[in-house]
Amino acid sequence: MAQTIAESQSRTETSDGTTKSIVLASRAVTDANLDRVAMSTLKAIGIQVQIWTMPQEVAQAIPFEQRAAYDPEYDRSVGTR
Repeated sequence: MAQTIAESQSRTETSDGTTKSIVLASRAVTDANLDRVAMSTLKAIGIQVQIWTMPQEVAQAIPFEQRAAYDPEYDRSVGTR
């Protein structure tokens, strides 16, 4: 499985080539609908997961449930540092 977040989309591709994408709109990360959409998308391609809400990729990470909203501009700026 490969997970890619680019151009305001979360894209998951399995080893057999199955691909599913979720459009990441500006909305609260704690939005229960976002969680349901993400989990149902993964389940649809046969992936069962548990999510730890503390990001590991950045220093001074903020747990997802404490973030106010997904901000595509911020995410793009982090990628250029």
